Amino acid sequence: MQRIFLLVLGCCLSIGAFAQDHVVHFAQGDQHFPWKTATLSHQTLSSSYYQGRYRVFIQFDHLLTLEEQQALRSAGIQLLEYIPDRVYTASLPAQLDLSKLQQWGVRSVQPMS
Repeated sequence: MQRIFLLVLGCCLSIGAFAQDHVVHFAQGDQHFPWKTATLSHQTLSSSYYQGRYRVFIQFDHLLTLEEQQALRSAGIQLLEYIPDRVYTASLPAQLDLSKLQQWGVRSVQPMS
């Protein structure tokens, strides 16, 4: 009985952990990175548009390998600077098919404004 209780408790805790936003601490304050690539659109990124590119914070669900970084570069995605918790400042080409971000393990994209 105790094993079943612990198993159920463990499942509940892990489901809650996956649903939570990730918070990254900046000097100017905390930034929440909700899991939301499904609702991402060029319109939601419009505030970060500059000279044909979107300036964004991009968070991945895992640490990137060198091969994954190269694949992103080949797609025109520039990873500019690493921030803790799998977040990068990045520049995305305006013509990028945003639906492809999930295949690279992107969990959140936030415009830099």
